[in-house]
Amino acid sequence: MKIRPPLFEFDTPNLRSQRQTNTIKTIAKILREGILDREPIKEYINETQLARQLEYHNCLERDYFMNSQGNSFIAMEMASVLAKMSSKQSGMDEVFTLNGIDQVVKNYGYRVEGLPNNFLRPAKDGKTYPKTLYKKKFGNTVNDVKTIDFEVKKDGKLIAWGSHKYCLGHGGTAGGHQGNVFQEEKRWLEWGRDISERKDLIYIALVDTDIEKEYNALKEEFDNPQGNLWVVNHVELQKRLIY
Repeated sequence: MKIRPPLFEFDTPNLRSQRQTNTIKTIAKILREGILDREPIKEYINETQLARQLEYHNCLERDYFMNSQGNSFIAMEMASVLAKMSSKQSGMDEVFTLNGIDQVVKNYGYRVEGLPNNFLRPAKDGKTYPKTLYKKKFGNTVNDVKTIDFEVKKDGKLIAWGSHKYCLGHGGTAGGHQGNVFQEEKRWLEWGRDISERKDLIYIALVDTDIEKEYNALKEEFDNPQGNLWVVNHVELQKRLIY
Protein backbone atom coordinates (compact mmCIF):
# COMPACT_ATOMS: atom_id res chain seq x y z
CA MET A 1 0.00 0.00 0.00
CA LYS A 2 1.36 3.40 -1.00
CA ILE A 3 2.09 5.65 1.97
CA ARG A 4 0.75 9.16 1.53
CA PRO A 5 3.39 11.88 1.95
CA PRO A 6 2.58 14.38 4.73
CA LEU A 7 0.66 17.44 3.63
CA PHE A 8 2.52 20.72 3.28
CA GLU A 9 1.41 22.91 6.18
CA PHE A 10 2.34 26.17 7.85
CA ASP A 11 0.88 28.28 10.63
CA THR A 12 -0.72 31.10 8.64
CA PRO A 13 0.07 34.05 10.96
CA ASN A 14 3.69 32.87 11.18
CA LEU A 15 4.31 32.11 7.51
CA ARG A 16 7.03 34.73 7.10
CA SER A 17 8.76 33.62 10.27
CA GLN A 18 8.79 30.07 8.92
CA ARG A 19 10.14 31.25 5.57
CA GLN A 20 12.88 33.19 7.37
CA THR A 21 13.89 30.11 9.35
CA ASN A 22 13.98 27.98 6.21
CA THR A 23 16.14 30.54 4.40
CA ILE A 24 18.63 30.73 7.27
CA LYS A 25 18.88 26.93 7.49
CA THR A 26 19.43 26.66 3.73
CA ILE A 27 22.26 29.22 3.80
CA ALA A 28 23.83 27.64 6.87
CA LYS A 29 23.87 24.18 5.26
CA ILE A 30 25.63 25.52 2.16
CA LEU A 31 28.14 27.50 4.25
CA ARG A 32 28.90 24.50 6.43
CA GLU A 33 29.57 22.35 3.36
CA GLY A 34 32.01 24.99 2.11
CA ILE A 35 31.95 27.74 -0.52
CA LEU A 36 34.56 30.18 -1.85
CA ASP A 37 32.29 32.97 -3.11
CA ARG A 38 28.69 34.19 -2.88
CA GLU A 39 27.29 32.47 -5.98
CA PRO A 40 25.85 29.34 -4.28
CA ILE A 41 23.87 31.50 -1.80
CA LYS A 42 23.29 34.63 -3.87
CA GLU A 43 19.51 34.15 -4.20
CA TYR A 44 19.09 33.85 -0.42
CA ILE A 45 21.24 36.68 0.92
CA ASN A 46 21.24 40.45 1.24
CA GLU A 47 24.33 41.34 -0.78
CA THR A 48 24.55 44.78 0.79
CA GLN A 49 24.82 43.10 4.17
CA LEU A 50 27.56 40.83 2.83
CA ALA A 51 29.50 43.88 1.63
CA ARG A 52 29.18 45.40 5.11
CA GLN A 53 30.50 42.20 6.69
CA LEU A 54 33.49 42.07 4.36
CA GLU A 55 34.28 45.71 5.14
CA TYR A 56 33.80 45.18 8.87
CA HIS A 57 36.08 42.15 8.94
CA ASN A 58 38.46 43.61 6.35
CA CYS A 59 38.65 40.40 4.33
CA LEU A 60 37.84 38.89 0.97
CA GLU A 61 34.81 36.68 0.28
CA ARG A 62 36.95 33.54 0.16
CA ASP A 63 38.44 34.20 3.60
CA TYR A 64 35.07 35.18 5.07
CA PHE A 65 33.26 32.05 3.90
CA MET A 66 36.08 29.68 4.83
CA ASN A 67 35.37 30.44 8.50
CA SER A 68 32.04 28.58 8.27
CA GLN A 69 33.27 25.44 6.53
CA GLY A 70 32.71 22.45 8.81
CA ASN A 71 31.52 24.67 11.67
CA SER A 72 27.76 24.49 12.26
CA PHE A 73 27.69 27.27 14.87
CA ILE A 74 29.61 29.79 12.76
CA ALA A 75 27.62 28.83 9.65
CA MET A 76 24.33 29.48 11.44
CA GLU A 77 25.54 32.80 12.86
CA MET A 78 26.70 33.98 9.45
CA ALA A 79 23.47 32.81 7.80
CA SER A 80 21.39 34.73 10.33
CA VAL A 81 23.28 37.92 9.49
CA LEU A 82 23.23 37.49 5.71
CA ALA A 83 19.73 36.14 5.05
CA LYS A 84 17.21 38.27 3.19
CA MET A 85 14.33 39.42 5.40
CA SER A 86 11.11 37.58 4.57
CA SER A 87 9.06 40.53 5.81
CA LYS A 88 10.45 42.55 2.88
CA GLN A 89 9.67 39.85 0.30
CA SER A 90 5.88 39.56 0.28
CA GLY A 91 5.99 38.19 -3.27
CA MET A 92 7.81 35.12 -1.97
CA ASP A 93 4.79 34.10 0.12
CA GLU A 94 3.13 32.89 -3.08
CA VAL A 95 6.26 31.10 -4.32
CA PHE A 96 6.75 29.35 -0.97
CA THR A 97 3.10 28.27 -0.80
CA LEU A 98 2.74 27.04 -4.37
CA ASN A 99 6.08 25.20 -4.33
CA GLY A 100 5.16 23.50 -1.06
CA ILE A 101 1.80 22.34 -2.42
CA ASP A 102 3.38 21.15 -5.65
CA GLN A 103 5.94 19.00 -3.84
CA VAL A 104 3.07 17.00 -2.30
CA VAL A 105 0.54 16.75 -5.12
CA LYS A 106 3.11 15.86 -7.80
CA ASN A 107 3.20 12.40 -6.19
CA TYR A 108 -0.36 11.95 -7.49
CA GLY A 109 0.09 13.22 -11.03
CA TYR A 110 -0.81 16.85 -10.29
CA ARG A 111 1.38 19.91 -10.76
CA VAL A 112 0.72 23.32 -9.24
CA GLU A 113 2.80 25.89 -11.11
CA GLY A 114 3.13 29.61 -10.48
CA LEU A 115 2.72 31.91 -13.47
CA PRO A 116 4.57 35.17 -14.22
CA ASN A 117 2.55 38.16 -13.04
CA ASN A 118 2.25 39.50 -16.58
CA PHE A 119 1.31 36.23 -18.25
CA LEU A 120 -2.49 35.76 -18.10
CA ARG A 121 -4.96 38.57 -17.45
CA PRO A 122 -8.71 37.69 -17.47
CA ALA A 123 -10.75 39.96 -19.75
CA LYS A 124 -14.41 40.89 -20.04
CA ASP A 125 -14.69 39.06 -23.36
CA GLY A 126 -14.06 35.76 -21.57
CA LYS A 127 -10.53 35.34 -22.90
CA THR A 128 -7.13 35.81 -21.26
CA TYR A 129 -4.34 38.05 -22.54
CA PRO A 130 -0.74 38.92 -21.65
CA LYS A 131 -0.79 41.98 -19.41
CA THR A 132 0.63 44.39 -21.99
CA LEU A 133 -1.86 43.33 -24.68
CA TYR A 134 -4.69 43.50 -22.15
CA LYS A 135 -3.93 47.15 -21.37
CA LYS A 136 -3.82 48.06 -25.05
CA LYS A 137 -7.11 46.31 -25.74
CA PHE A 138 -9.13 47.14 -22.63
CA GLY A 139 -7.26 49.82 -20.68
CA ASN A 140 -6.99 49.36 -16.94
CA THR A 141 -9.52 50.07 -14.20
CA VAL A 142 -9.52 49.49 -10.46
CA ASN A 143 -12.22 46.81 -10.66
CA ASP A 144 -10.51 44.65 -13.28
CA VAL A 145 -9.78 41.02 -12.44
CA LYS A 146 -6.12 40.64 -11.51
CA THR A 147 -3.58 38.42 -13.22
CA ILE A 148 -3.94 34.63 -12.83
CA ASP A 149 -1.34 33.45 -10.31
CA PHE A 150 -1.09 29.72 -10.93
CA GLU A 151 -2.35 26.76 -12.90
CA VAL A 152 -3.03 23.15 -11.95
CA LYS A 153 -2.37 20.26 -14.30
CA LYS A 154 -3.33 16.58 -14.00
CA ASP A 155 -1.08 14.22 -15.97
CA GLY A 156 0.01 17.19 -18.08
CA LYS A 157 -3.53 18.44 -18.85
CA LEU A 158 -4.63 21.88 -17.61
CA ILE A 159 -7.54 21.49 -15.17
CA ALA A 160 -7.57 24.72 -13.14
CA TRP A 161 -6.52 28.35 -12.89
CA GLY A 162 -6.02 30.00 -9.53
CA SER A 163 -5.57 33.25 -7.68
CA HIS A 164 -3.51 33.29 -4.47
CA LYS A 165 -3.77 35.71 -1.55
CA TYR A 166 -1.96 35.82 1.78
CA CYS A 167 -3.78 38.21 4.07
CA LEU A 168 -3.50 38.85 7.81
CA GLY A 169 -5.92 40.85 9.91
CA HIS A 170 -3.94 40.39 13.13
CA GLY A 171 -7.03 39.34 15.05
CA GLY A 172 -9.29 41.99 13.56
CA THR A 173 -11.61 42.18 10.58
CA ALA A 174 -10.88 42.94 6.96
CA GLY A 175 -10.53 46.63 6.21
CA GLY A 176 -8.52 48.70 3.77
CA HIS A 177 -6.07 46.46 1.93
CA GLN A 178 -7.46 43.30 3.54
CA GLY A 179 -10.98 44.15 2.40
CA ASN A 180 -9.72 44.70 -1.14
CA VAL A 181 -8.18 41.22 -1.13
CA PHE A 182 -11.56 39.57 -0.63
CA GLN A 183 -13.22 41.81 -3.22
CA GLU A 184 -10.52 40.83 -5.72
CA GLU A 185 -11.15 37.15 -5.05
CA LYS A 186 -14.88 37.66 -5.44
CA ARG A 187 -14.38 39.31 -8.84
CA TRP A 188 -12.05 36.47 -9.86
CA LEU A 189 -14.62 33.80 -9.01
CA GLU A 190 -17.44 35.73 -10.69
CA TRP A 191 -15.31 35.95 -13.84
CA GLY A 192 -14.71 32.22 -13.79
CA ARG A 193 -18.38 31.48 -13.22
CA ASP A 194 -20.05 34.03 -15.48
CA ILE A 195 -17.57 35.28 -18.10
CA SER A 196 -14.70 32.91 -18.87
CA GLU A 197 -15.02 30.90 -22.06
CA ARG A 198 -13.11 28.03 -20.43
CA LYS A 199 -16.01 26.24 -18.77
CA ASP A 200 -13.91 23.08 -18.57
CA LEU A 201 -11.63 24.55 -15.88
CA ILE A 202 -11.84 24.85 -12.11
CA TYR A 203 -11.41 28.39 -10.74
CA ILE A 204 -9.58 28.45 -7.43
CA ALA A 205 -9.38 31.21 -4.84
CA LEU A 206 -6.43 30.09 -2.70
CA VAL A 207 -6.60 32.28 0.39
CA ASP A 208 -4.41 31.87 3.47
CA THR A 209 -5.70 34.24 6.13
CA ASP A 210 -6.61 34.64 9.78
CA ILE A 211 -9.66 36.78 8.93
CA GLU A 212 -12.20 34.02 9.40
CA LYS A 213 -15.42 36.03 8.96
CA GLU A 214 -14.61 37.25 5.45
CA TYR A 215 -12.99 33.98 4.41
CA ASN A 216 -16.01 31.97 5.52
CA ALA A 217 -18.37 34.42 3.76
CA LEU A 218 -16.44 34.00 0.50
CA LYS A 219 -16.48 30.24 0.95
CA GLU A 220 -20.22 30.21 1.69
CA GLU A 221 -21.01 32.23 -1.43
CA PHE A 222 -18.79 30.46 -3.95
CA ASP A 223 -17.16 27.23 -2.80
CA ASN A 224 -18.43 24.07 -4.47
CA PRO A 225 -16.12 21.06 -4.00
CA GLN A 226 -17.96 19.08 -6.70
CA GLY A 227 -18.20 22.06 -9.04
CA ASN A 228 -15.73 24.39 -10.72
CA LEU A 229 -15.45 27.13 -8.07
CA TRP A 230 -13.18 26.45 -5.10
CA VAL A 231 -12.38 28.62 -2.08
CA VAL A 232 -9.58 26.90 -0.17
CA ASN A 233 -6.49 27.43 1.95
CA HIS A 234 -3.18 25.68 1.28
CA VAL A 235 -4.14 22.51 3.17
CA GLU A 236 -7.64 22.28 1.73
CA LEU A 237 -6.33 22.56 -1.83
CA GLN A 238 -4.04 19.57 -1.34
CA LYS A 239 -6.91 17.52 0.10
CA ARG A 240 -9.22 18.46 -2.78
CA LEU A 241 -6.67 17.27 -5.30
CA ILE A 242 -5.39 14.04 -3.77
CA TYR A 243 -8.09 12.69 -1.40
